[in-house]
Amino acid sequence: MKLGIITILLAIILVLIPCLPATAQDSGSITITMTGAKEFSINLTPANWSFGTVSPNTEYETDPTQFTLTVDPTSNCNVNTFITGEDAVCVYDSTYVWTLSSDGNDVGVYALWFRGSDMGDYIQITKNETAFYSGISPGPEDAKQFRLKLLTPWPDFGSNPGYFSVGDTTMQTHVTISAVAA
Repeated sequence: MKLGIITILLAIILVLIPCLPATAQDSGSITITMTGAKEFSINLTPANWSFGTVSPNTEYETDPTQFTLTVDPTSNCNVNTFITGEDAVCVYDSTYVWTLSSDGNDVGVYALWFRGSDMGDYIQITKNETAFYSGISPGPEDAKQFRLKLLTPWPDFGSNPGYFSVGDTTMQTHVTISAVAA
């Protein structure tokens, strides 16, 4: 019986040995390096362009520094920015649409361009994503100013419904500027 009790006690001691605290002979340090997720946000001011009555087949342009794109100072990385546009839709009748062009204007077709204050030529805005500042990755607190240019459609006299020929039609479109971590 004594042998059985001693065997059980030895088994319990062997099971508990890994749980006992270890005595360290030397001291050292462990360095843990962690990288958080890339976080960023962009701000656009002002967030709209409203300019009143327009005429057919006419260009309208904002001031060179009308809009400012800023990477938020709380961001922790540089960003690559992109721009896309969409068709313009009548606010009062969504069946009347101006299609966004990729090469110019026509009846019911309009064009949009953008140009940064530090860029040479205008770049056309299309429905496909285009690099906003090609080769430039703005970082936290960077601000880029830009302008927009609009070319209205040709007059739609005789077409149905022909809103552009009679006026008092409010058209609205959206330009989206997006960013991804560089």
